[in-house]
Amino acid sequence: MKTTHEIKRGVSFYSYQEEYFLRRMSLEDCVREASAIGAYGVEIIPEQSMPRYPDPGDGFYDRWATWMDRYGTTTVATDLFLDTKKHPGRVMTLEEAVASVHQDLGIAHRLGARFVRAIINTPPEVMAASAARAEELGLKLLLEVHAPFHYEHPWIHRHLEVMDRLQSPALGFMPDMGTFVERFPGSSRSGPCAKGHAPTWWPWPSTPTTPTATCTG
Repeated sequence: MKTTHEIKRGVSFYSYQEEYFLRRMSLEDCVREASAIGAYGVEIIPEQSMPRYPDPGDGFYDRWATWMDRYGTTTVATDLFLDTKKHPGRVMTLEEAVASVHQDLGIAHRLGARFVRAIINTPPEVMAASAARAEELGLKLLLEVHAPFHYEHPWIHRHLEVMDRLQSPALGFMPDMGTFVERFPGSSRSGPCAKGHAPTWWPWPSTPTTPTATCTG
């Protein structure tokens, strides 16, 4: 029996990051390949893919629009990161983090995306301060959730509290298949986790619920 659904195929340019990094594929090649396999919805990684990010110039946006038309593709989502160690000797302030997210929201809007995937260490305070701007631009700002985090983690609960308080249609989660991971593979256990490395988190606010990602075998 044939099932009818509205699911469409898309691809994140994470899928091509090795080829792009090694210059085996250009950015246009990535768009062309996505179209060739019928993945007409694309997620671009601006910080990784845009020359002179965060200000690639009008020419880049014009070329991107031309590629979308040429290959029949649509910009569905972008990614945003927070460069926590951008400034030597200190972590970003709250104001700097919010400004960084607002900057990436503007990029997503100009690229024609509807969704922005926020890296897991984006603090709930930053999401809260960015919700109104995302609403103005018609964007969904979604916190990516993947291993070792899960939906019962205190960090995720803090985000849920913000979402419940604001009731903003712009805020939400973007699940990653990593949420189904039950244990890390041996290669991970013998790598950074085994050496005691952990993500850099924020010095604000100083609460017991500031997260610590743990690696389990």
